[in-house]
Amino acid sequence: MNSRRRFAACIFLSAASVANAQNIRATVTGRVTDASGASVPGASITITSLDTNQSRKAVTAQAGDYVLPQLEPGSYTLAAEREGFRREVTKKIVLETGQEYRIDIALQVGAVTETVEVEASAPLINADNSNIGGVVEQRKIVELPLNGRNYLQLAVLQPNVLPAVQGSANANRGGLNIAGASEVSNLYVKDGIDNNSASDGASHTPILDTVREFKVLTGTYSAEYGRASGAQVMVTTKSGANEFHGAAWEFHRNSAFDARNFFSPGKPPFRRNQFGAVTGGRIRRDKTFFFLGY
Repeated sequence: MNSRRRFAACIFLSAASVANAQNIRATVTGRVTDASGASVPGASITITSLDTNQSRKAVTAQAGDYVLPQLEPGSYTLAAEREGFRREVTKKIVLETGQEYRIDIALQVGAVTETVEVEASAPLINADNSNIGGVVEQRKIVELPLNGRNYLQLAVLQPNVLPAVQGSANANRGGLNIAGASEVSNLYVKDGIDNNSASDGASHTPILDTVREFKVLTGTYSAEYGRASGAQVMVTTKSGANEFHGAAWEFHRNSAFDARNFFSPGKPPFRRNQFGAVTGGRIRRDKTFFFLGY
């Protein structure tokens, strides 16, 4: 049987002014208090991306609360300052797709020129919503072996996720049965855009090495998600940063080590080569970035 080679090229151009749909972006919320637990209104909150050096700002309300919505998944540093208090910086904040991350800050009395640095810790539970699901992060996507290199194969690492039944409409297209729902009941979203095909599977499957992470919500999600009664599968692709990065690869497989079927007189020939490259970086530092995958 002859194998057919498929080539795919995807170009991603990201700029500071581009905004994606809400359900793939992350949100940071919290409350700023003083040492006694009283709220601190008027405090300035600044969150900065470590990859692009872009910043977003907010000011705490009367109750000391703040919200920083529409943040791209990635690594951040958050700073809080108010006159009469020391500046507090929270480092190593890692935001995931669709995550609501809460950081409560207790400012200490002192000069604003003094800085208190702390490291963020991953929340043990999600107390801000009732979403059930999980994120498959970049390390698993790149390092786990996949026959065919389709990111949807890793969705079965999440609870309540099973591959489609053999012979079904989406069995060979990455179909999934999630939380008991039909494989045609899921909603696939890529970078905030509806990615469902006519058969209600994933319409476009991005190159594995261009996927930053993806999230599978299996139930009890809020009203911002919907259109499908099953699960929500949300993919975030990589984007460029201030530093230039790239990689090239080739995956080869053949029939040399395949076992012969007991009822077959010989082994059918098989050869597969999957190769490509990715690269990304800046066009204008801190402003415009690019990412290319082939």
